Amino acid sequence: MGRIRLSPTFQGTVVDLGSGIRSTDLSAVVLQTSGPATRIAYAWSGRTLNVSATVGAAVAFATASTEESQTLQDAWTGSVDRLQVTSLSAGKLTFELQSASDVAFEGTGFTPDTSYTLTRSGSDGSSQVLTVQSAPSGALAFTIPGAGPSTYELAGAGPSSGLFPFPLPSQATPFLFPLIAIALLGASYLVVRWTRRQSGDGDRDELEGNGWEGDDPDSNADQ
Repeated sequence: MGRIRLSPTFQGTVVDLGSGIRSTDLSAVVLQTSGPATRIAYAWSGRTLNVSATVGAAVAFATASTEESQTLQDAWTGSVDRLQVTSLSAGKLTFELQSASDVAFEGTGFTPDTSYTLTRSGSDGSSQVLTVQSAPSGALAFTIPGAGPSTYELAGAGPSSGLFPFPLPSQATPFLFPLIAIALLGASYLVVRWTRRQSGDGDRDELEGNGWEGDDPDSNADQ
């Protein structure tokens, strides 16, 4: 089935999914509503993606095969004038949203117990909207304040090494523990040298003291 081409004056609701859908490229998803949608949901299970839009009492939906396999479900509930998801994965979600009122977001399949930050970019610049922690089950829920046409990015903080209160680049992880071992070895060497130096200084002081005592003239020698 070819991709649908819509007239600029089209007023209906269309949900259509083409081929070549990937987590970083959802350009094949066509979603247009005749009015504000009360709920838009993306359900990705294995290699199948289902997109649905609820407008009034009607629900329009479409299903298609994807190029990648993952399990993730996201939904936007409110008065959604426009929504276009551009990337969809457990680590990062990007979308274009327009809604004059607040929109509730809920999803599952995210990285468990991870801090996620939502940033917004619009005609008035970029700003951080909120930070939220995912549940142990991987569920995530928050409210997006109403705004004009904006681009949003929801990104996870990434795995932590457990030794630092901040995330480390994954490329640095294989070198982390060898560097720590080398640092500890160097510190141990310096401690041993310092201890030996202190011990040597004490021995010299004792020998010098004994030498001075040996050089003292015998006060009884001239008697």
